[in-house]
Amino acid sequence: APPSTEEYREFFEQQLTHCEKLVHICIGGKVSRAFENASAAKECFGDAVTVIDSLQLSTGMAHMVIKACELRDKKKPAHEIANELEKMKHHVSSSFSAESAEYLYYNGRVSEGIARICRLLNLHPILGMKDGGLKLIGIGAGNYNKALKRYIKKQLRNKDTIDTERVFITCVGCSVKTKNMVKREVEKHLHFRE
Repeated sequence: APPSTEEYREFFEQQLTHCEKLVHICIGGKVSRAFENASAAKECFGDAVTVIDSLQLSTGMAHMVIKACELRDKKKPAHEIANELEKMKHHVSSSFSAESAEYLYYNGRVSEGIARICRLLNLHPILGMKDGGLKLIGIGAGNYNKALKRYIKKQLRNKDTIDTERVFITCVGCSVKTKNMVKREVEKHLHFRE
């Protein structure tokens, strides 16, 4: 569960003892009530607190946090940082491939029937953040490592529109061998500075 409005109030109050202005970046508002709760809490602080709906999950949000820190380090004022993040959030891409639909079933994202079909046909859901919500954006089929390679190739196909400053490769529950394969596959298609 996300922090409550009261927990956000306490957090903002504590953070404002270290700064005059605060820009807070929340996980996507369609996947969590964090933005709603933080927005309600910020009302107590006027323009000292700005709350941004990142429209993202984890590493998508991390891109925005890093950008905010870079701008802060360049001594940019909070309103410029917030404006830059509001523009940026529409250009961050977050997606992932799941080896099975089981965890999606357990979290209520797909029905038991869909999970069963995926298991029987060796299908691998591909999910991504679209308009702030987690959506099924594709299906991989067959051997999972081969499906991952096809997924990576497709995600990196529009090379001229991809910011190559940094990429996050997040693997949960994968073997070291699979993690290394994913990294090699990304590097094969596009070079990222970080």
